[in-house]
Amino acid sequence: MIILGQLSDQSSTVGNVVDLPVSLIRDFGRPITFSADNLPLGVSIDPATGRIHGTIGPQTASPTDLPVVVHAGRRRATGEFSFTWHVASAASNVVQLADTVHGGVITLTSPIGTSLSAAFSDLFYPNAIETPLGFLTLGVAGLAPALRPTSSLRRRGT
Repeated sequence: MIILGQLSDQSSTVGNVVDLPVSLIRDFGRPITFSADNLPLGVSIDPATGRIHGTIGPQTASPTDLPVVVHAGRRRATGEFSFTWHVASAASNVVQLADTVHGGVITLTSPIGTSLSAAFSDLFYPNAIETPLGFLTLGVAGLAPALRPTSSLRRRGT
């Protein structure tokens, strides 16, 4: 049996450099292979050491919470743990999304003082915009109430 130490939930912004060790509590000195599911784009795990490292890149949703699972094992002896990794943009009114089809980054902005969220999905949602990358949903919080034009109706006649 392999027993791993637990990483606490992580919170990063796009562009952060990360270097997190995965600790072994019980090992018996034999080689172990590490892997991880659902790491943020731009981050990987070293299969020999378990070190999670890289630079947080734009994701397919921002902000996003990723349920990460880290695995360690050799033959039948395995261990794993999970944690949540929150990834956000550096500014609340700017979202950078990964273009997973063509490469590159898509940058969206909203007015200063607002908060912008955006996500690509394979699923259709009401008011989603269909793109070659999937359905894009947007959310803007903190907009001032819109001023509605006023009009007066007058009755004619009698």
